[in-house]
Amino acid sequence: MVIQPENRGGAPAILYALLRLLTMAPEGPVAIFPSDHFVSDDRVFMAHVEGALDMVVSRPELVIVLGIAPDTDEAAGGCFWNSLVIAAYPSMLIGLIRRAIPRLFDAFATVESRLSTPWEAESIRRLYSGLPPADFSKDVLMPRTIDLAVLPVKGVAWSDLGESRRVMATLARMGISPVWAGAST
Repeated sequence: MVIQPENRGGAPAILYALLRLLTMAPEGPVAIFPSDHFVSDDRVFMAHVEGALDMVVSRPELVIVLGIAPDTDEAAGGCFWNSLVIAAYPSMLIGLIRRAIPRLFDAFATVESRLSTPWEAESIRRLYSGLPPADFSKDVLMPRTIDLAVLPVKGVAWSDLGESRRVMATLARMGISPVWAGAST
């Protein structure tokens, strides 16, 4: 398990996890999942993830982003939501971070030899105390769209639960009226 000692955004979290992963299992593609999303059908969604991993094996130079067709008026017609569910080879993702945010990559290079050792926790804590925040989607993926491919996800409802209004909308779609939200049963 890899835990950030402080929230510095998705880019440091993903880089830390990828570098740690490379110390344990250096081969094969990975899938990255945000922790605050709702998916209505895990089986169907994971079939899309498997499809994305298969695409990466055949096209290792790409980062596959699962795109969700919006079911609200929050996006323009014909566009997809960036689910931030990503499939790629770790080396590809690390290379994107290195090109997009070289200072972040260089900062982690100073502690890379301590990963998966007894000195990891203290080294990472010191590193994070001085790290500026960096957003993976905005700072890493958006500048390198040429390296991305979108796999449209069909057959599932999806929501990023990062805002309370989205949590409430998802619960309403599911027919759930929680007492804690002031709803009557």
